[in-house]
Amino acid sequence: MGNAGRIKIRADGTISFDSGDAISTLEFTGIGRGGDIDITGQTVLATNGAQLSTSTAGQGDSGNLTIAANTLSIQDRAEATVSSLSTYF
Repeated sequence: MGNAGRIKIRADGTISFDSGDAISTLEFTGIGRGGDIDITGQTVLATNGAQLSTSTAGQGDSGNLTIAANTLSIQDRAEATVSSLSTYF
């Protein structure tokens, strides 16, 4: 029980995710909220399968994915996703 962790990344220049990930997940047995991901930089790059993702599969809402940048590039199988799948019946 509880919320997933928050990820906050800030830089004055370029933030690059090259095959790397920023993921906050609440698993299916969890009760709470998926964690927020906040990324702020002049340029944000996600390449080569990188994942920027917040999700929940348990009882609760997914977190927010916020990207603040003058230039945002997501390419080469990289993803930025927010998902929620309720398992509560």
